[in-house]
Order: sequence, then structure tokens, then C-alpha cells
Amino acid sequence: MKPSLTRTALGGLTGGVALCAGLYVTFARFGCSSRGETGLLFDPATQSPKLIAIWKDIEPLPLLVDHPLVILAGYFAFATGYSFVYRSVATAWPSGKWKRVWRLAALIWLTAAFFEFQGPVNLAHQPVLPLAIALSFWAVAALAEALAIVLTVGAQPAPARAWPPPVLTAASASAPAQLVGKRSKVDQHDQPSQNDRFKDQQPARGSNRDSSLASSPVAPTQLLTSIEHSGSAWQRTDHW
Repeated sequence: MKPSLTRTALGGLTGGVALCAGLYVTFARFGCSSRGETGLLFDPATQSPKLIAIWKDIEPLPLLVDHPLVILAGYFAFATGYSFVYRSVATAWPSGKWKRVWRLAALIWLTAAFFEFQGPVNLAHQPVLPLAIALSFWAVAALAEALAIVLTVGAQPAPARAWPPPVLTAASASAPAQLVGKRSKVDQHDQPSQNDRFKDQQPARGSNRDSSLASSPVAPTQLLTSIEHSGSAWQRTDHW
């Protein structure tokens, strides 16, 4: 049975909280995305100058810096969407909390990786080292979001599968053919041939018509009719 819509929406809420907490601990604390900070992601020695300028110098600054509530609301909307996706596919995934957490986290992380490829790499020419750091930060946030969603929505067990059909082997496949062959041989042995039936229908040699007539049963009505015919014929002969 699938979880209720209310529980699924609550899973999106807790997933959004976990995502925002993961992004704050990684990108804000270690990445130092605020103005006047360098950290792991905004070091001029390793990061693209264009990306640093987009985040901290060029006006207007990103919405996450100037109006963070707009982006945070979007994070909660995406977390709710992932919660409903998990609700629809959870029964097809293996049972177990962590097996489903890893799968949902991988799905969330792939979206973040696509964003990093299309945004910082494509537009700002982000080098490999900060790209690897950003992807590892997204992995932490995705794992936290997936864990919150799975724990809230629930790791409902997968439906029991039907008993698998028997495996068809060469021996089992040839068994019906052998059975049919044995049956045909038995039928041929039990049924008489055409010559035997023809011999049974032919009368035995040396037998005459009288013996066949004597051996054949005669109905009483037929016997009386023959006697009457014989008597009438004798009367006509005697008259003449």
C-alpha cells in the first residue's frame, strides 16, 4: 500500500530541510560563497575568475545571495517532487532503508551534476578541482535529503512476487514426445490391422448357404410369413 499524499508532502518538507542544511554546511561553511570569503570553492588560485565575479562582484548578485528565500522555496519544491517520485517507484526498488536511500540520493545527485555541468562548467569555465569539490558537496546534501524522505515517507516492503515457473530443461522438454511415442506404439499393438479385420469379415471355406442360414437367427414373424406363402402356392398347384 502506498503512503498517503499528506505523508508524501511531509516527506518533501523534511527533505527540503535536510537539503538546505546540507547545502549550508558544505557550500556556505566550507565553500565560503559569501562576499569577502574564499574558502574551497572561491580561491583565485584554483577557481575561474569569471565564476568568482558572477558570485561576488557583478551586480545584481545571484538570488541566493540577495534574496535567498526565493531559492530556498525552490529547494523545497524540488524536494517535494522527489518525495512523490520516491512514492511512485519505491515498490519497484529492493526492500531495505539504505538500499532505497542510496538510489534516491543518486537520482538527486545526478540532477545536481547536470546543473554543475551546464552552469559553472559551461558558462564560467570552472576547473576540475573546484568542480570535484562542488560535486562532493552536492553528494552530501543529496544523501541527507534522500535519508529524510525515505524515513518520512517510509520504506514500504516490495510486493511479494509469484512463485517462479519451473525451468524447462532438455529432459523435461523431451518427456512429452517420449510419452506420445509410447502411446502410439501401444495403440498400434492393441488395434488389429486391416488384413485381420478383412479376414474376420470373410466366411470360412467349406461352408454352404444352408449352414449360414441355419446359423443366422430368424425372427418368428418372418417364419410365419414364409409358411403362409408356401401354403398358398400349394393350393394353387392343387387347383390346376
